[in-house]
Amino acid sequence: MINNIEIFEFAQCISALKQYRMVASSHIDKLEKSGFRTEEEISEMRVAVNNNADILEKIVEISPGAFGREEFMNLPQLNTEFDHSDLHQICASLKSAARDWTSIGFAEICETYCPIIDVIQKYISPNGTVFVPGSGLCRLPLEIANFGYRTITSESAFIMLVMTLVSFSCPNMFTIHPFIHSTAGLDKFSDCLISAPFSDYSHCMKCHMGGLNEDGCTCLNPQSLLENDLLILGAGKFESICKNVNSEYDCVVTCYFIDAVKDIKHTIKLIHQVLKDGGIWINMGPMVPHFQEDEMFPEFTIADIESIAQQNHLSLCENHKVQTSYAQNPLSHIKTTYNCDLKVYRK
Repeated sequence: MINNIEIFEFAQCISALKQYRMVASSHIDKLEKSGFRTEEEISEMRVAVNNNADILEKIVEISPGAFGREEFMNLPQLNTEFDHSDLHQICASLKSAARDWTSIGFAEICETYCPIIDVIQKYISPNGTVFVPGSGLCRLPLEIANFGYRTITSESAFIMLVMTLVSFSCPNMFTIHPFIHSTAGLDKFSDCLISAPFSDYSHCMKCHMGGLNEDGCTCLNPQSLLENDLLILGAGKFESICKNVNSEYDCVVTCYFIDAVKDIKHTIKLIHQVLKDGGIWINMGPMVPHFQEDEMFPEFTIADIESIAQQNHLSLCENHKVQTSYAQNPLSHIKTTYNCDLKVYRK
């Protein structure tokens, strides 16, 4: 059931995407008048902004029909101004898109996704069913499905849902500039202009992990996986989608997801509920709670997650550390390395 709040949030998102080209171009005009950037740099900025805007406006184009609901096809007309929160959301989406679906991010996602796939292959037979809540731009579920596992996703962020559809249907159609709006830690201005084709299917985990030639890989085919029912896309929150699901999945994979939920206890209870007896829960992440600023005394640590899992009859099988970064400009001197926990629990 779609509520008015969700319709309003979706309309706000679409409004921001529509305004991006105009607002960014206006700021470039001001920068040009200041004389702070060269004529060549100004020209390159305009190209970068227009390339990004082409992607965002493709999202706007396909959004109304993406969910097959009349409520999304007749959105309210909003007179909201583009603000810092809109820019933050768009920048985060562009970086996520580059991380999951371009050559810029492939090495980074290998650091995170390959260990997860290793665990799945160790514990789950090839015809097993894997559920991935908080699937983002769906690269991890796609890679899991490409190994032969029936993989079900859920994602509640509108922009991620529709950008996934763009990435699946428009290979190499666009050029993305994910870091155009930040010069932090860069030697020179041109370092924020790095770009790559989007979306890029020329590298995959199967070739990478098998030691095969990755250059020009043709293994990834989202449409084929969808048509063959190996990849099932779900829109909505984990708790809504799974509230009536019992003992259905061989594996649940949460990657940078537990950090983003408000009710961790209920989420872990649901994970136990949806797993078959003997099924496994793989949790990967650095435990950086997204809602920490809402609380004077944040409640949970990594040890607390393990304790809650045990209370819900999920026994720890494996515990590894995985060092990785997240959606970072490879040319920046500012590097954040996460020492993530990869934990495997069995029901």
